[in-house]
Amino acid sequence: MKRVLATTLGVVALAVPATAAADSIIYIKDSNVWIANPDGSGARAVTTDGETDWPYRSPSMADNGTISAGHGTDIVQLDQQGNELAEFAPKIPPHSASFGGLPPQDIAVTPDGSKVVYTIYGYSCLPGASCGTRQVTGYMSADGKQDFGYEFSLTAPEWISNNAIIGFGGFGKNVMFDTPSSGDYDARTWFNDPSDRDIADGELSRQRDRLAVLRDYGDNYHLMIYKVNDLSSAPEAACNTGADSTLNDPSWSPDGKRIAFEHKEGIEVLPLPNVVAGDCPGAQSGTVVLPGGSEPDWGPANVQPRYEIEADVAKGTSLPKALSKGLKLTVKTDVAGTLRGVLKVKDAKVASGSADFQPGSGTIKFSFTKKAKKKFADKKKLAVFADLTFKPRVGAAIPVSGTVEVKR
Repeated sequence: MKRVLATTLGVVALAVPATAAADSIIYIKDSNVWIANPDGSGARAVTTDGETDWPYRSPSMADNGTISAGHGTDIVQLDQQGNELAEFAPKIPPHSASFGGLPPQDIAVTPDGSKVVYTIYGYSCLPGASCGTRQVTGYMSADGKQDFGYEFSLTAPEWISNNAIIGFGGFGKNVMFDTPSSGDYDARTWFNDPSDRDIADGELSRQRDRLAVLRDYGDNYHLMIYKVNDLSSAPEAACNTGADSTLNDPSWSPDGKRIAFEHKEGIEVLPLPNVVAGDCPGAQSGTVVLPGGSEPDWGPANVQPRYEIEADVAKGTSLPKALSKGLKLTVKTDVAGTLRGVLKVKDAKVASGSADFQPGSGTIKFSFTKKAKKKFADKKKLAVFADLTFKPRVGAAIPVSGTVEVKR
């Protein structure tokens, strides 16, 4: 029997251990986006087309599990199966040609998945100013269809709500607040390091009670933890890690009790059950959970298993039988869910169908419209495009598509 419709979305289904937490870390490894449980188990690649000279970068995951990341000079939106939901070039401010065509970095998606923020770094020589690196942070909808404005000289933005970020502005404006669509030069300073050391990147916990930042330079570069009382006053220094020039991208766990960050060995998770001013009691040494990983982002979505779905024309199917009684496809799936969608000929809908499946094999029947039955009655063969969606019992819906050919 010839396979005429096959969509392979993975090789095996990954079992999630019963003790695993319902959250996950996405990160970069071997130029691709990966996902894993916070203890490092269940790690798998989300994408497979990243290359050294065209890598994925700066992944960020919304609470529903959708992922935004940089890929080349674009921003892409993905589901956990690696299906591309959107791809777009980041907008740049008018009259800012020095930022055009440069890769977006520091990408972050809102918890509700509606907006992304990103930074573009460019080298330019402006009239009346010295040559140097300049930055612009931009806001767009996560599908790239709406532009929500810009903020200049702000880097490494991180959302603190669905409509506000913290970012980093350098000397004299270390940690700042900003909101989309509010203006290009209106970011306001939250606090500066009292010892005049630079702060380059960081993240506020979801509970808004602790802040982690990367502080200082070179051999003195370290991760600094602050206790936050409220956002109207400067936080209080609590503790810091040892110096390491390779530290990067701190990201809090959803409960704010652990933090993941990158260094030369990979991604480490450090428990911080308590944070008080002047000390971090109960802090233990961290564990490298994802060797070789970089750019972690920790979110509340669980790791979805990799799905595998295959569909073939049912045995004994002929075109006259399909037109009169419906076209049946035999489906094999390793997870329970619902498959539904339409058959099309040159973008025109000619049949529709829906069926529920348990792991294993089953069938789905597509009933042709009266117009289609009449139009194709004398055809010797018919090729239709199956445009389907599989919604598993747990996890995000995924597309299943391909061409089906039926002969008389």
